[in-house]
Amino acid sequence: AGWTLEVEFSGEVGVGKGPTQEFFTFFCRELQQRNLGLWWDPTAPPKRAGAGKSAVPDHVCPPHGLFPAPISVNCSAQERKMKTEAFQVMGWVCAKAVHDGRLLDLPISAPLCHIMLDRPLELADMALVCPDVYKTLLKLQDIVKKKRAILDDAVLTADAKKEAVQALTYDGVPLEDLCLGFTVPGYDSVVLTEGGDKMFLTIDNVEQYVQ
Repeated sequence: AGWTLEVEFSGEVGVGKGPTQEFFTFFCRELQQRNLGLWWDPTAPPKRAGAGKSAVPDHVCPPHGLFPAPISVNCSAQERKMKTEAFQVMGWVCAKAVHDGRLLDLPISAPLCHIMLDRPLELADMALVCPDVYKTLLKLQDIVKKKRAILDDAVLTADAKKEAVQALTYDGVPLEDLCLGFTVPGYDSVVLTEGGDKMFLTIDNVEQYVQ
């Protein structure tokens, strides 16, 4: 369509570029409300010591941009509908803004751009979504490589292989002591595999965890 969107606020004088740009700014700000649960936000900011009120900001502002939060298969139909419709509306408004040449104050991440361009995500994209998880996965991948090398060693006996595998650790800590469940970090209700909320990372299933 060739028409251009112009916004006029009720009770205020003025219409055109200024109010319309202000509308898009307000819209983007509202989308980032933390209580909507739309964006990946696994680690809430810490509370200030001695503060009576939480220091957690009302809006999600990740350093590397916004990425959609995972949705649990057990979430209510109402919540799923709300989040789905929120992203649909965001798509419509953003598309109209781009069509009209408007600037949007919506810091979407590079991985989300890849999804919108129908490009597959890679492990490196996790560094821009949750750097801590990315670093953990890299270390676990290294453990997987070492484990495979041990198991493929034709010189070692079965007992020696078992002993060497059990000696593999995460920065000196046995994997079992990390107490990592098969759930999305920060989202305990979102499982990585069936029954993942009852499974924990061990040296025996580390390959499954990093898949």
